[in-house]
Parts: sequence; structure tokens; C-alpha cells
Amino acid sequence: MVSRAAIIIAGGQGSRLGGIDKPQLSINGLSMRARVAGAAIAALGLPCRIVVVGADGSDLRAAPFTIDGVETIRTLEEPRFSGPVAGLAAAVDELSDLGGEADVLVLGGDMPTLSAELLQHVLGEGADGSAPADSTAVRGIEDSSGHLQFLCAAWPLGVLRTTLNEVRGNGGDWMGLSLRRLYGQLAPARLTIRPALDGVDDAVSDVDTAEDLQRARIAVERTTP
Repeated sequence: MVSRAAIIIAGGQGSRLGGIDKPQLSINGLSMRARVAGAAIAALGLPCRIVVVGADGSDLRAAPFTIDGVETIRTLEEPRFSGPVAGLAAAVDELSDLGGEADVLVLGGDMPTLSAELLQHVLGEGADGSAPADSTAVRGIEDSSGHLQFLCAAWPLGVLRTTLNEVRGNGGDWMGLSLRRLYGQLAPARLTIRPALDGVDDAVSDVDTAEDLQRARIAVERTTP
């Protein structure tokens, strides 16, 4: 029975890369969102559920999305391109059968250098897989410049549901809401920010430009056996 999940925000319009679907870009034979999913699956363990918010693609019908023990669901924000918080809300609807204590990784689909080690650090689990002491708090991580990376965090599902309801707009939706607004709704005691992981060179960076994409490709090639 699934008790852990990851949400991969893989929408957006990729305007700084000429309007292409960034998360489906291939790096060393795997799409960026497949690399994110692989890291999440290794960190969460099996069984787990992966909810991809974004366009369909052939990558979703191959590993790691199709390995035994992984439930993969694709959804879209409504209306299309209404922002990452709307995407999160659509993904949470696909987790209605999970309890509020379930850990949910919230990840960007354009972060191909994420690793299982880094995501276990975010989850706060011990080396033996033991549960973190602060499992009722949202656990985020800083990038190498000391800024909180909104799309690399572990949320208790109940907290995510409650916070989404609290920031819902006057029209009853999440149109145009930013992740900063979502995180700003959390009381300080409900957010634990972990420092960047030693020895990992800005692995929580996302890909926005052609230069970012080239750096990511170099980083992946450097760490691929």
C-alpha cells in the first residue's frame, strides 16, 4: 500500500528557452523530469506514487515511471498555465486516498541534478531510514546561495492540504498564486530549513536558460558512471 509520494511540477511555458517543454528535454538519455522521478523513487522507497503535473510524453511510459512498485499519475493544473500552486492543488487531488501524515516530496521537473542522497537529506531521515524528528513540519532546503528552494521540499500531506485551502483565492481557485505566497502562509514553527548538503554543488538549481541546461548536462555527465 502506498504511503509516500512525490509531486513533480513539470508545467510552465519555458519562455526563456524558446517556449519548449523544459522537463521533457533529454540529458544523457533521460528527460529532466525522469531524472527527478528517479531520485524521488530512490529516496522514498517502494511502493510510492509519482504525480507529474505537465504535458504527456513518451518518457512517462518508460523507466523510472513504469518500474514495479511505482504508481505514476499525470495531471494538469486548471486552467492550463495557471501557475505552480494550481498545479500542486491538482496533484494533491490525486492523493485523496493517502492520510495526512504521508510524506510528499514537492519537486521541480527541471532539476535534473537532484539525487536520492539530497532528497533523503531534505526528508531528514537517518542513515538507517528512521523517521525524522520533525516529520510534522515542512522540510525545505537552501540552495548554495542560501535561498530556500520552493520546489525541493517534503510536506506532510495534511499540512499541504490545509495550506492550499488557506491561500485559495476569492474565486475559489489558485490562479496565478506564487509558491512564495504558499510558503508565506506557514508559521515559522511549521517550516524547517535544511542547509545545502556538503559536497553537492548546487544540486537544487533549476534549469531556466540555455546556460543552465549546459551546466546541468556537464554535471550529469560528471556523475554518471
